[in-house]
Amino acid sequence: LRTEHDADNIVKDIFAGDGSTQQFTMTTTPSGVENIVVYIDGVMQEPTQNYTVSGTTIDFGEAAHQGARISILHGFAD
Repeated sequence: LRTEHDADNIVKDIFAGDGSTQQFTMTTTPSGVENIVVYIDGVMQEPTQNYTVSGTTIDFGEAAHQGARISILHGFAD
């Protein structure tokens, strides 16, 4: 994980779990699954264990509970 970029390059997407949606569309395409940081209700998620990425789509494999706060930080190595 490279962090020498300016903070201006970091993008934060926020989504809300609804109990049925498992895929969300991010605002940019990360250069790799390891170059984003994902939290659900403040709990950091493991790349490839808890989610996969294809283009701008992040897929959790199962839906987050109703009202879950999903935070995705990206732009670290893009």
